[in-house]
Amino acid sequence: MYCADNDWLEVHLTQTIYPTPPISLGDYNLPGGIWSADVGQPLKKDINYLKVLDKPGLSTRINTLHSGSSSGYQAINLSYLLGWSRALLLGFDMRASKESHFFGRHKNGLRDEPFAFASLMIPKYRSLIGLSYPIINCTEDSALDFLPFLGLKEALNAA
Repeated sequence: MYCADNDWLEVHLTQTIYPTPPISLGDYNLPGGIWSADVGQPLKKDINYLKVLDKPGLSTRINTLHSGSSSGYQAINLSYLLGWSRALLLGFDMRASKESHFFGRHKNGLRDEPFAFASLMIPKYRSLIGLSYPIINCTEDSALDFLPFLGLKEALNAA
């Protein structure tokens, strides 16, 4: 499991979390467990951390992700590093609303940033245009309308 937000992880560590198994990538072995972004916050015991840099595009270093200021962007980078053939985006509406997220506001004191989508995140997603790694947006009415769209069923069948 990967989580980009250490505050979210802290709140949800008491719930059932499914650790990832160990992963071998060429000569590099990643231990299994729970993974999170190392953003300079105090490191928690039993959590594996990946370095996260605020750079455009995708990182090619196995222990480093480019942030895109969002967990979704980091997940795209992680899928690339894991050698997946493409990334299918689900739930990437990226539209600001009074509720911040499609599920409403975060609970337990976690922050909501409803207008960060347009001002901060979307411009960073534009750096993914034209990469050799296919990124397919399967989210209808997404603000990421500059990425190729394909319905989920069609995308899954187009393996």
